[in-house]
This record gives sequence, C-alpha cells and structure tokens, in this order.
Amino acid sequence: MLLYTVNQSIGDKSKHFTLTSLKNLFYKKEPFNLYDKYAINTIKVEATNIEIEQFANYYKIPMQRIYRVLKAC
Repeated sequence: MLLYTVNQSIGDKSKHFTLTSLKNLFYKKEPFNLYDKYAINTIKVEATNIEIEQFANYYKIPMQRIYRVLKAC
C-alpha cells in the first residue's frame, strides 16, 4: 500500500502521513512543505506503478492529479 511505502521511509513516527493527509496531498493547491516534498520523492523512487495506480483507483483520485503532483517536485 502506498501509505506504508511513504511512512516506511519516515523515521519520526510523529511525522507519518495519515491516509487522509496522503489523499489530500494529491489535491493540494498551496506550495508543498518539506514533508510533502519528501513523500512525493519517496513515491517517485520507491513506489511501484501498480501501487500508485491501485491507490488512485481505490480512492478515486484522477491519474492527472497524481502526475501533476509527481512532476511538481
């Protein structure tokens, strides 16, 4: 699961993403903070395409939003 992949690379448990915060990352319009950028980079480097697609399909996030966020950082 994408949430696990992102949180696995964050050592400080108080900084872990919740499911809601990860979903909201793909709808964020304001500039990304340091933790958002770290999560996005982790998704680009460590997550599989299948994992990203399954997350987007399950939570009904348009792939265009996913691509926009991944290109932003």
